[in-house]
Amino acid sequence: MHIRLYRHDTAGDFIDIDDATGIWCAVPQDPDHPPLIGAMPVTMRVGEEFRGSYTIEDDRRCYLYWNDERELVFRTHDGRRLSLFRYEADGALTDLAPDLQVQLEPATDGDGREMTGMSVFSLRDPAQGTLYEITYDSLAYARMFGIASMLTFIPDEELGDFDFFVGAKRAIEELRTSAGRATMAG
Repeated sequence: MHIRLYRHDTAGDFIDIDDATGIWCAVPQDPDHPPLIGAMPVTMRVGEEFRGSYTIEDDRRCYLYWNDERELVFRTHDGRRLSLFRYEADGALTDLAPDLQVQLEPATDGDGREMTGMSVFSLRDPAQGTLYEITYDSLAYARMFGIASMLTFIPDEELGDFDFFVGAKRAIEELRTSAGRATMAG
C-alpha cells in the first residue's frame, strides 16, 4: 500500500512510498489546492492523509511514517526497514523495538575533534549493533529554524519541525514513554 509523505524541512515535495518495497514516486500537486501539512508531529499522524515525512541527506533518503498496520516505520536509504511501534486494535501502543537506542550527538572527525555544525544520528541495538547511522549538517536546520522563528510566530514550532533526525528522536522517545506508561498501568 502506498503511504503519502512530505519532505520534513519544507512540508512540501510530496511522495507516495510503497511500504512493502520502499519504492517511491512524486505526487503531482494541484497548484490551486495545495495540501496543508501543519506542524503536527509524526506521533499524531497515524490516521492522517500524510502519515509521516522524509529527508534527503547527501542523496540518501530516510523516512519515518505510519503504515496501514498502524506501525511506525523508520526506513533507510539502503532499504532497511525498522518497525518501531504499533497501535493495537484496542488502542494500546506496543514498543516493537524496546532495546533500540536512538542517539543524536555532535559529529567528531578521526582525531576526536568536534565537526562544527555536524551531528550523528544513530539507531543501535545491544544485540545487533548499529542498525543505522548518518552524519549530517544539523547547523543548516538550526539556521532554518532560527530564520523562521524571526519571521513568524508559531508557538509550537521547534527545531524538530525542521530537522528530521531531531523530530525522529523526539517521536521515538515520546512513544516509548507512552508505551511504558501503558505497560506499567496494565
